Amino acid sequence: MSTNETIKSTQKSDNPTSGYIRCKVCGYVTKDGVLKDLCPACGVKSSMFEPVTEKFSVKRRQFLDLHIHPIIVHFPQAFAITILLTEIGSVIFKGVFQQILFNTTELLSYVMPLVLLLSFASGIKDGQVRFRKLGTPFLKLKIRFGIIYFVVSIVNAVSAYYYLHGKPVFLFPLIICAVAMSLFTTVLGKIGAELSCSKMPG
Repeated sequence: MSTNETIKSTQKSDNPTSGYIRCKVCGYVTKDGVLKDLCPACGVKSSMFEPVTEKFSVKRRQFLDLHIHPIIVHFPQAFAITILLTEIGSVIFKGVFQQILFNTTELLSYVMPLVLLLSFASGIKDGQVRFRKLGTPFLKLKIRFGIIYFVVSIVNAVSAYYYLHGKPVFLFPLIICAVAMSLFTTVLGKIGAELSCSKMPG
C-alpha cells in the first residue's frame, strides 16, 4: 500500500477536510493523491505526511485554495516599488530613457488605484471566508491601512499627472506618495503573511 493510500485509510470519514494531507516537518498542505516521493516545499520523504484533521469545511477550503487575494496583492506590491524606482530614475536620467520612465510612472500611477480596489475587495472576501467576520484586530488594521493606501494612490496619480505635464512642483508629493505606498505595501504584506495560515474552524 502506498504512503498516500495509508494516509487516506487512516482519515476519519466525518472529517470535512478529508483528502488533504500535511507535512509534519514544515506544515505544507496538499491534496491526497498528488504527492510524489518528496515534500515539494521542504524535501522530506512522503512518509512524513499525515492527514489534515482540522475542522474546516470543504467549501471554505476550496475558496481559500484558489489564493485569489494573495495573488492579486502581488500587483500593488510590484507597482508600488516600480513607481518609486521610475520616479527616482526620471530625475536622474535624461533624454529618451527619461521619457520612457515618465511614461511608465504615469501609466502605473493611473492603474494603481484600480489594482488596489481589486486587492481590497479580494481581501474583504478572504477575511470573511477565513475568519467569518471583519472585526478582528488584524483585519481592522489591514482595512484602515488599505483605505489610507488607496487615498495616497489617488494623490500619487494626480501628482504624476501634473508633474509629468510640466509642473515640477509636484515632484515632492510624488516622491512622498511613492515612498508611502512602498511602506504601506510592506506593512500590509507582513500582516497578511502572519494571517496566511490562520482560519476559523467550521
